[in-house]
Amino acid sequence: MKFSGTHVVALLAAVIAGAAIWQGRSGRRGGAEGTAPALPYVDTKGVPHSLAAPAKPAVVVLWVTPCSYCRRAMNVMDRVRGLYSEDDLDVVGFYLNESDDAGIDSIASVEGHRFTMARGQPTWQYTDVLLKGFDFRGTGRDIYVLGRDGRYTAVDSSDFSVPDYAILQKIRILLTTKHGLKERA
Repeated sequence: MKFSGTHVVALLAAVIAGAAIWQGRSGRRGGAEGTAPALPYVDTKGVPHSLAAPAKPAVVVLWVTPCSYCRRAMNVMDRVRGLYSEDDLDVVGFYLNESDDAGIDSIASVEGHRFTMARGQPTWQYTDVLLKGFDFRGTGRDIYVLGRDGRYTAVDSSDFSVPDYAILQKIRILLTTKHGLKERA
């Protein structure tokens, strides 16, 4: 059997796609959109929120410890928190390891994170809805930017060849152009 140029290109595309899947990537490079799961949640300070119809735009990440993807995403989230007022934007990390609120806050404090934390595992059903609702690819691999309508856009944070500031810039563009937010002066 002879291979044409088309066969070679198709084979290379399949190998690249397979490698991306094996590395935990779905083949998409961020920009995936969907509707956030219809979950009410209470942050670790006891304040109730909703993902389905947030009172203000939100930036969300699902994280665990230890996790190199999560560490990177959490650092980007800290930068986002510093750029926008808490009155205009929620920045939330859903912790997926088993822990109580005080434990989550302690871990976040030790790691130097300054944004809102919430338990991502109160029950297995809750966790399942959270993961499926965000088209979950793995902890820390996507940062989700939500609008007031409950729709999200995923920003890929899994490619370590892309600098953190480029990920932050994608989030800033979404918040500015799609959700009308202004950065702090």
